Amino acid sequence: DYVVAPSGSCAGMIRDHYPGLLDELLAEGCRELAFVEGLPVSLKKSYRPVPGDEDMTILTSRRTTLEFVMRRYAARQ
Repeated sequence: DYVVAPSGSCAGMIRDHYPGLLDELLAEGCRELAFVEGLPVSLKKSYRPVPGDEDMTILTSRRTTLEFVMRRYAARQ
């Protein structure tokens, strides 16, 4: 298996396939941001969600936190 730093494209993979890892990341201070949270104010006013938008999220954290939690999680598997 390979470990990839989460971006918008793999945050959903972690959520769907490794919910325990997501729980640990959130418990250690990582934040999961919805697509709409990244929109500029000018676009938020006219934004109308479409099906699937709720699946577009981003995980944010300090790199050291992300690596520590992922390494700890992988060691227990």
